[in-house]
Amino acid sequence: RNAHVASTCCCLHGTLHMMRSVGCVARADKVKGKQSVTNGDSVGLPGWALDLLARPVSDAHQEIVDLSGLTPDEREAAARRFPLARYCEDAEVWVLNSTQARFRQLLSAFAREIPGNTTVVDFASAEADFVAYFQHCRYLAMDFSAAKLHRAIELGRVSFAVVADVTKSPLRECATDVIVSTNTLMHLEHMLRGPAAGSLGRALRPGGLLATTVLTSDVDAILAHLGGGFSVVEQCGLRGPLSRHVGERLARVLRRVTQSRQPSIAGRQLIRAGNAAARAIARAERLALSAESERWAMQWLVVRKSA
Repeated sequence: RNAHVASTCCCLHGTLHMMRSVGCVARADKVKGKQSVTNGDSVGLPGWALDLLARPVSDAHQEIVDLSGLTPDEREAAARRFPLARYCEDAEVWVLNSTQARFRQLLSAFAREIPGNTTVVDFASAEADFVAYFQHCRYLAMDFSAAKLHRAIELGRVSFAVVADVTKSPLRECATDVIVSTNTLMHLEHMLRGPAAGSLGRALRPGGLLATTVLTSDVDAILAHLGGGFSVVEQCGLRGPLSRHVGERLARVLRRVTQSRQPSIAGRQLIRAGNAAARAIARAERLALSAESERWAMQWLVVRKSA
């Protein structure tokens, strides 16, 4: 009988140990995010991501594949142009101005309408700040800054990414269902903005969507470069006068007061209050200005490629 009890205890101990191990693995997978599930145990770009690219990739086993076409010295210089974000790692306590608050609402609503398992390329993804919106999709982060992509992997937001230049897109024609490229085109030289948008449009499959933010003054030129095969699905004004003169100043003050990767409890509460104020400013601005008003400095633009 004693031997039987001892044997039973050993079995229970082994079962509990196994359950704890499985729990640890499950928690690690949850932290790693959607891509760890999609990519399995392998390292590097999965097959579906490789299929998006216009040419074969020799180093596909790497977590970050460099298709920028830059030399090491050029990559180093490019990385210095794109410093890592100084916000807290916890996205819930980032300081947002009213334009960013409104933009995130629009992007979140856009992402919710995308069917599950859709291929989404986030071009100029930075540190994959918005991957949480697309966890039901196959998400590929692309950015010009390898440092930011490395940071995204360190934070567990993605497990693979591609270094690429939006003006020299490595995507093949008709490659993907959705491209998101926000706060990107407006930072290019003026002559490059339209052609860059056109190259992103060519990478979309028929019926695919391009979601972007652009300067109001660039909307007509960008639509012209996309050509007649695209229709506007959604267009909303961003960064009106209230956001520029009140919302952005409030955000700058909050950042000076709370800037830290580990803000205090009081700092977190202050940030949340400030972000609530930013959302209120954006809401008041939408009520005060018509969608067609020329006082909007930027536009949220979603276009669909004809089937």
